[in-house]
Amino acid sequence: WKYVNSVELTDNEKKYIASDATLYRDYVDKSGRQVTALVVFRRRNRRDFFHVPEACYPASGVTIVNRELITITSANPQIPAVRIKAEAEGTSFQTLYWFSSGTRTVNSTSRQQLDMWLERMTHREQGWAFVRLITPESSDSGAGDALEDLATQFSPEVMKAIREVDAKK
Repeated sequence: WKYVNSVELTDNEKKYIASDATLYRDYVDKSGRQVTALVVFRRRNRRDFFHVPEACYPASGVTIVNRELITITSANPQIPAVRIKAEAEGTSFQTLYWFSSGTRTVNSTSRQQLDMWLERMTHREQGWAFVRLITPESSDSGAGDALEDLATQFSPEVMKAIREVDAKK
């Protein structure tokens, strides 16, 4: 996978996301598959969090066709994630997302919020990142494979970055 472009957030998006750090980039692999990655990082003690696609897609006119919980077994550690197939204005795409903190990943906002609360209670607080990957879907695109391939390579880097930022406090 090769990084090809950074996507700039609008001032309105920056205000809405209210992150401590954001990465929004386009990637392409040797076969031409494209994936856009968004990572929204919030430091420890931030109780609110960026909402998930199931909440924002319908509000913006996107139809969710299918939603499934998956585990990306090729990643080390494995990544529990949510895969969504969606359509908007005649275009189909797939989304894969999860939450990451340190070496942990979860695929549910409820679980992420519970884990964050438990961290506060046990004084082992770390920052959390919301990781979302999106790719166009066509009959021969291998969209799901593209998302899982990039996730496998991308997730360890996200976890490492979280640990480094948290170490700086």
